[in-house]
Amino acid sequence: MYRLIAVCALAAGCLPAPHGPRSGAVPTGDRVAVVDDVKTWTTTYEEKVGSTDYKNADGEVVASSDRYATRQQRHAKKIWYPVQGPSQITDEDFFRITGDQLSLERSEALRAKGRRYAALGTGSMLVGIASMIAARFVTGNQGLMIGLYSGGGIVGLAGGYGFMRGREMQSPDNHAVDRSTAELDARRYNGSLGRPALGIGGRF
Repeated sequence: MYRLIAVCALAAGCLPAPHGPRSGAVPTGDRVAVVDDVKTWTTTYEEKVGSTDYKNADGEVVASSDRYATRQQRHAKKIWYPVQGPSQITDEDFFRITGDQLSLERSEALRAKGRRYAALGTGSMLVGIASMIAARFVTGNQGLMIGLYSGGGIVGLAGGYGFMRGREMQSPDNHAVDRSTAELDARRYNGSLGRPALGIGGRF
């Protein structure tokens, strides 16, 4: 458990922020749209494929070992994101451009909540690690040592969950409003431009 918390804390300090478009887009006169896409990724895991028993001269099993093989699993997830002309933009910029104040506020609140979760999660992981390290130096009080170690592990794991949940909230694949709301905003905004679409190939 100690190693698990240490890895989580390292991730909190080293993992990059969720990738996505830069904020700060302004109206360019291009039409906006909601684009559907599929996000794919691959994970690697170890799968047990067999075991070997070691016996003594009397045929009794004295030891055993498991054999593992590395497997890969492919994942796919349907996503959507807003664009202005050929460029992907953030939800916040999209709703700011289209004038949907309520959706803008909800999107900003979601990102802010994600940042709070990530910060609190990082802090909890550090507290958990500190508690578990302190437990290693406790002598003469086994109850205190166990309390620090187990409590630190629980706090650290909870912090790891909070950190990952916060990152998820900050991901551009996570939205505070339904796709249908963004689609309606795009239609209304494009109608206000008073000109037809310029064609396909990234221009709407």
